[in-house]
Amino acid sequence: MCENQGSKIINKLVDQYKDYIKNKVMPNIPLPSAEIVANHQDSLKFFSDAFRKEAIGDNVEAQVAALIKELDVLHKDVLIKNNKFSDEKNKSLLEKFRQKIKGMLVKGDIKSVEELNNILDKAHQDYNKDIPDNDTKEQVFSDWREKLQNQLAAKLHEDEKKKLEQTKNLMSNQLDSIQDKLKQKEVELHTTRKD
Repeated sequence: MCENQGSKIINKLVDQYKDYIKNKVMPNIPLPSAEIVANHQDSLKFFSDAFRKEAIGDNVEAQVAALIKELDVLHKDVLIKNNKFSDEKNKSLLEKFRQKIKGMLVKGDIKSVEELNNILDKAHQDYNKDIPDNDTKEQVFSDWREKLQNQLAAKLHEDEKKKLEQTKNLMSNQLDSIQDKLKQKEVELHTTRKD
């Protein structure tokens, strides 16, 4: 087979694969990585077979290997873009959750670690519903949850400690006031008895 003819066929098929990526894959990302890999394996078979049908000569399999190598480079780029887009979408959604939960905490809608855990469980359900499966999905959520839970649980404990201190001060002030009133009554009683 003429080297030049083989290069032309490879270039044509690589361009078709690029069009496939541009029109069928990229508009749908983020996608599960397994789905992208499966689609790529199907594409490799399709384009290798297409090359073999058009090619003639002795050097066909070496050129199929060259075609596969070029398609693999494009595939790896798709996986990188998919993971990057997935991470951005994950982080964006988790930031919205964080802001909402922090707002609930500030308003006093979350009063205990148990309530916080229930809200985080609900956030996990929403996250799983909104984010397609990808390689880092669960680890990203788990790391985010642990960090947020530690921060907010510490804030809840701090707020509880402040409330207890305020209650203690209020009770101490009330006790002092009652003791002062008792002393005043005692003095009044003592003064009235002398008279």
